Amino acid sequence: MPVRILVALLLSVAYIAFTHWLMTGAAASPWNAVAVLAPMLIAIAVGAWRAGQRPLALLAALSVAALFAQAGLHTPLSASLLYLAQHAGVNLFLAVGFGGTLRQGHQPLITTLAARVHGQRFTPAMAAYTRKLTLAWTVYFVVMV
Repeated sequence: MPVRILVALLLSVAYIAFTHWLMTGAAASPWNAVAVLAPMLIAIAVGAWRAGQRPLALLAALSVAALFAQAGLHTPLSASLLYLAQHAGVNLFLAVGFGGTLRQGHQPLITTLAARVHGQRFTPAMAAYTRKLTLAWTVYFVVMV
């Protein structure tokens, strides 16, 4: 397993454990929202910027700035609102990740994965099917938001 994948996996598990503790065990603080939501929003901003989706990248960056401003006002978000925001953020991140690969000139995410598995046996019919499957997952994540 490549080191960057292992590091990403470990950081993801640490993020999940930390945010769970913040929402269930830590005292209410306006900085909880920053700690829970900013990493996802930064990942969305960077991914969108790299994918050429400048408006989405700027929206995510402005959302991070708004979180810091909210924390600076010393107004904590309720735990239920924080759960909702995290749920919506994760699904938005996945929708952008899947949907961004459906743009003209890009290979859909599931097509890329299937081509790696099937190699030389990957057919145009499989490519069409995996494109539709990538679209279906994108729609699912948008609906979940």
